[in-house]
Amino acid sequence: MNPSFKFLLLLIIALVISATNSVELNLIVIFVCFVYLVKYHLKLTQFFKLLLYPALAAICAFITIAYFSKNSVYDATSLASRIYVYVFTGACLTLTTDMTTLARSFEQNLHLPAKFAYGFLAAVNILPKMKRQIKQIRYAGLMRQTPLSLFSPRLYFKALLAALANSEMLAQAMTSHGFNEDKKRSVLQVVQVRFSDYLWFGGILFIFIVLVVFSYVLF
Repeated sequence: MNPSFKFLLLLIIALVISATNSVELNLIVIFVCFVYLVKYHLKLTQFFKLLLYPALAAICAFITIAYFSKNSVYDATSLASRIYVYVFTGACLTLTTDMTTLARSFEQNLHLPAKFAYGFLAAVNILPKMKRQIKQIRYAGLMRQTPLSLFSPRLYFKALLAALANSEMLAQAMTSHGFNEDKKRSVLQVVQVRFSDYLWFGGILFIFIVLVVFSYVLF
């Protein structure tokens, strides 16, 4: 499916799920997303990360709703499973879509400004560099006998300054290479929208709407 269509489809599903209160619907969406990820050769380690990373947030949400409010256990389970819906739908986009192609699709198919597409691409590609810089900042602190933990505000302040410096250098590099958002640009890779993209988008959305209606009628 076209990356922009996939993004819009998953965004609509996530927004609709946030307005519903159905454990069964949440589990169906999670299962379908899991099958889709398995099709794209989801690694076992990635699957366990998808289960473990949101576990703390899901458990806290369940305990808070079930034991410290007047809502039922069903409502608590719905909210906890909703967190996993967001995680798995996000994984369906990030683990199966090339970010460069997604940024180009935003610019060409959704007609978003070029500065948004390049800004999105820069933010994605700068993450590994920021991880290395955070490690360097912590090592530099240890050499000065000033350990910086992950909960230290000083660590994130230094990381923020490094991010601002990187963004400034990136902006200067793009300007020096002739980038101008007001000028029409040629494209290196054309991201096409095929008729099958409309069929997949409309078909999946229709099935999802039917599931939403049946979740209110049957459950």
